[in-house]
Amino acid sequence: MEDPDPRKGSCQSQRGNGLKKPGRSDHLKEATGNGSVRSIVSIFAPVKGDSLDGDLPAYIESRQIVQYAGYTTAGKTIGDPSNQEITRIATALGWKHPAPPGPFDPLPLVICDAQGRRLLYEIPRSAIREVDIEHPQDSRLGQLALKWYAVPCVSSLILTIGGIDYPCAPFNGHYMSTEIANRDLADERRYDLLPQVADSLGIQRDADRDSLWRDRALTELNAAVSHSFRRDGVTIVDHHAASRQYMMFASREESAGRTPSADWSWIVPPQSASACPVYHLRMQDRHLVPNYYESRATDGARLGPSYDDHLRSRARQRWDTARKRWYRWWGQKTETRI
Repeated sequence: MEDPDPRKGSCQSQRGNGLKKPGRSDHLKEATGNGSVRSIVSIFAPVKGDSLDGDLPAYIESRQIVQYAGYTTAGKTIGDPSNQEITRIATALGWKHPAPPGPFDPLPLVICDAQGRRLLYEIPRSAIREVDIEHPQDSRLGQLALKWYAVPCVSSLILTIGGIDYPCAPFNGHYMSTEIANRDLADERRYDLLPQVADSLGIQRDADRDSLWRDRALTELNAAVSHSFRRDGVTIVDHHAASRQYMMFASREESAGRTPSADWSWIVPPQSASACPVYHLRMQDRHLVPNYYESRATDGARLGPSYDDHLRSRARQRWDTARKRWYRWWGQKTETRI
């Protein structure tokens, strides 16, 4: 966490030595490190006042700190189709894309200052670590020259804590392989590369006789993404391991007398869903705070604190905690006997 800059038009971090540095590239470098990705949130100046006429600080308009450009030329899309609009905005503000444009050109950040003016900030290439995607057994996939950036850092959401909103609070975690393989590279609304991946690996594509070629290609693409990140020493987790991690988290929360809040569509992976234990877990997004939201008109309107513990007596809280811990212990003991 970083101290907010008191200046209205700034989206920079305040360091202990009093020097001002661009907080965006600092965040990215510290999160990436030597490949062991750290989860970091950088919090900047909050909103002051209760109305739109109040003191609104600068914020980042780009959805992520690092994202690839999307171009449309002669009816053909090059790059990430989901970023065509932000690419158009950056170009209108003076950004010069590489010539010729490529499928993996990092975009500059689009920042909106306190006066509502859009500004560009070019992320230093030294701060962007990318991973070349190669298959562990089949070198033909490397001919597609696929790659992806190492750290996903979300930058356009608003953080709310204790009734105070922070519109500039980028945060990052590390990747799960299906996020890159299934959602970014293979999704028909994104790069839509599954046919090329199948062809490069020699997987026969015949939708009439065998439509499962997509599943085989997705599995191999996931294997390639996981292998490539681990080869380069960059943190990544597969969907089965992430599912087990969430089950451990949910069990600990329930043992402590707390009800986990989760959105099923976000927790359950897009591949091999029923083979993961989270698929069979009941979930409820309770919209608790602190939290991130996109707009007060949509998801932000449902946010609120949890009053569960305040409505129960202290004795009841202790009893629920003890009961859940006992059920957890008894379940583990039964599994051991079996």
